[in-house]
Amino acid sequence: MFAGILAAGALARLLFLQGLDRGVNSDEAWTGLMALSILRGEYPIFLPGQGYMGSMEAYATAVVFLLFGSGPTALYVVPFLLSVLLIVLIHRLGRRLWGETGGAAAALFTALPPAFLVVYGNSPRLGYIETLVWGTLLLLLADRLVRSPAPARERSLLFVMGVVGGIAVWTNLLVAPFLATVTVLLLLRRPRLVFRSRIAWFLPGFFLGSIPFWIFNVRHDFWSFALLESGPGEELRARGVLLLKEVLPLVLGMRDIVAGEWLPSAAALLGAGYGALAGVAIFHWFTRGRRSREDPPGPAVSVPLVLSLFTLLAYVASRYGSLGSPRYLFPLYTALPLLLAAGVSTLWRRSRWWALLAVPILVGNLTGVAKAHHDFNVPGTFDPDVPSLRPVLEFLNREKIDRVYADYGISVRLNFESGERIVAAQPLGERYPPYALMVAEAPRVAVVSYGRFTFFDPRTFGGQLRALGLEFEETPVGGWRIYHGFRSTCPPSVDVKPDLWRGEASETRDDPRLAFDRDVTTRWGSGRPRQPGIWYALDLGRVETVCRVALLPDVSATDTPVGLRVEVSSDEGAWRPVSELRGIIPGIHVRGGQPRFDAGGMVEFAFPPVSARRLRFTHLGDGPPFDWSIGEIFVFSPADEDDGRGASRSLVKARRDLSLGRTEKAMERLSCVLALDPENAEAHRLKSMIAAGVRP
Repeated sequence: MFAGILAAGALARLLFLQGLDRGVNSDEAWTGLMALSILRGEYPIFLPGQGYMGSMEAYATAVVFLLFGSGPTALYVVPFLLSVLLIVLIHRLGRRLWGETGGAAAALFTALPPAFLVVYGNSPRLGYIETLVWGTLLLLLADRLVRSPAPARERSLLFVMGVVGGIAVWTNLLVAPFLATVTVLLLLRRPRLVFRSRIAWFLPGFFLGSIPFWIFNVRHDFWSFALLESGPGEELRARGVLLLKEVLPLVLGMRDIVAGEWLPSAAALLGAGYGALAGVAIFHWFTRGRRSREDPPGPAVSVPLVLSLFTLLAYVASRYGSLGSPRYLFPLYTALPLLLAAGVSTLWRRSRWWALLAVPILVGNLTGVAKAHHDFNVPGTFDPDVPSLRPVLEFLNREKIDRVYADYGISVRLNFESGERIVAAQPLGERYPPYALMVAEAPRVAVVSYGRFTFFDPRTFGGQLRALGLEFEETPVGGWRIYHGFRSTCPPSVDVKPDLWRGEASETRDDPRLAFDRDVTTRWGSGRPRQPGIWYALDLGRVETVCRVALLPDVSATDTPVGLRVEVSSDEGAWRPVSELRGIIPGIHVRGGQPRFDAGGMVEFAFPPVSARRLRFTHLGDGPPFDWSIGEIFVFSPADEDDGRGASRSLVKARRDLSLGRTEKAMERLSCVLALDPENAEAHRLKSMIAAGVRP
C-alpha cells in the first residue's frame, strides 16, 4: 500500500511541475545562482544579503548542476526529491505512533496535501521543504529515544539529534516549533533523561551541525537573532484575526493560493471533512476509547497537537505574523497529516466505513491542487509575476549588452536564466556585491523594467536621464521596456574651486557654508519638512562658465530633495532656469557616460554651458517628515578634455572595496585621492556613503 501512496505523491508533484515553462521567480533563481557560485569555489552560508535561509539546498543543487547542467528544470530536482522523502518520513512517524493504519493514513495525507504544500514545497526557495524534512526526522529520533533504548544508544541518539537540530537551525529558524515539541515530548515521556548528564551529548552534536550558523553570526554581529524579535504587543489581536480569517484557510487549502479568494468547492469539502473526521473521532475516543487499550494513547496525539500549538504561537508572537504569509506556518504540514492519521486510525478500528470520512479532505486537496495547476499553466488564466525573459534575452544578445540594471524581480532571473552571461544588478540594494560592481564599472549598460518590477517612476525617469545630460533609446519589447544606447551630451568638465564661494538660504538654522566645506559629515539643512519654496543660493565669487552641478545629502540619504529647480544669474539681476525636475530618483548619476545607481543619494544636473556667478536651488514638491539637506555642492565648468579623475584606478579600487564591505581599505584609498585632489566629487560621494553605512 505504501508504495502506491508514494507513487501517487510523486506523480501529483510531477504533474504540477510539468509544463511550468514560465521560468523561475527571483527567490527561486537565487538558489540556482548560489549553486553556480558554489561550483566557482564560493561557500555561501545564507542567502546573500540575509542572516537566514541556509544554503544547504544550494549545495545539493550544485551537485545536480554538476551532473546534469544548470537550468530552471534542474533547479526543481532537489525540492522534488525532498518532498518525496517527506512522505517516507511522515509514514514512518505515523506508523510508530499509531501502527500500520496510522502510517498509511499520514503518508496519504502528505502525498495528496493542500495546494500550498505542493506549490511551495516543490519550489527551490531555500529552507522550507527542508524544514519539514529535518523537523520530522527530529520527531522520529525523539520518539525512538523515549522508547527507552540502552544507555549507549541514548548517547548516540542524542548526538545525532543534536546534529540534525543544528543543521535544521542553520537551514531555517522555522524549525523552532519542532525543537520545542521535542523538548516537551522528552519532559512528558522521559523527564529523568532530561536532567541526567547524558543529555549533554546533544550539545556537541548541535554545535557540529550548526557550525556554519555560528561562523556567520560571529562575523556579522549575530544578525540571525534579529529574526527572533517579536512584533508589537498591540498587534497580537490583529495578527490572530489575520491568522484565522486568511492564513489558516490558505494553509488548509480552502483559499486560492494565486488570488487569495475562497475556493467554494474545496472549502466545502475540506470544512465538512475536517469537521466530520474530528467530531466523530473525538466522540468515539471519549465514549468508547477510554475503555479500549487499542485506541491511540494521549502522548501520541500530543506530538502533533503540541507542534501545532507552538507553530501558531510563534506565528502570532512574531513580527512576521503581520505579513499574512502561509509559509511561516510550514511546520503545520507535519502536524496536520499526523492529526488526521490519528482520527483515521481511531475510526478504522471501529469500522472501515467510518474512515471514508477522510475522502472529502483528499478530494478537497486535489481540487485546490488542480486549480493551482490550471492557474500556473493555462495561458491567460494568471498574469504571472514572472513573465518570460526570452524577448529580453534575445534583445540584449542582439544589441550585445551584457550589463543591466533592473528591479530585484528581474535582475536575479536575468543572471540565472542567462547563466550569468548577462549580469544584472538591483539598484540601491544589490544583495550580491560582485554583481553590483560588475555593472557599476561596465562601459555599456541597459535599464530593464516590466510592470510593477520597476524601481523608478516611468513618468519622470526619462526626464531625469535627460537632466543628467544623457541621450538614450527607449525600446518596448512585448510588455518589457528597455532603456539603452546611453550617450553623454555633457562636455568634459573640471570642478570649480570653492575658495570664493558664499551661501545663503531661505532657512537659516544651519550655516550655509557647511554645504561646501568639503566635509561630508556636516550639512546645511532646511530644518523643516521638505516643501515647495525652500531655496539655497550659491555665490561663486566670480562669473564662471557652468555646465554641471552635483549635490550630496548629508549622511542620511532620506534628506534628498523631492524635486528641484536650478537657476543661474550672472549678476544681481533676474534668475534664469537651466534645469528642473519635479520627481527625483536619489542616487542616480553619470560616470563613464552611463547612468549609475547607488544608495548615496547624489542628485546631479547637466545643462548647456552658461555664464553664471550665482546658482539657486529651489525645492519642488512635498516630502514630510524629512528635511532637505545639502552635505556638499559641486560645480563644474567645461574643460578641453576630461581630467580622468572620476575614473582613476584608486577610485575604482575604492568602489570595489566599499562594495565588498572593506570600508577601512576604501577610506584609506579615498584619503589618498582627496589629499591630491580635495575637490574630487566622486571621492566625496564614496566617503559620504561610508559615513552613512551604505554600499554602492
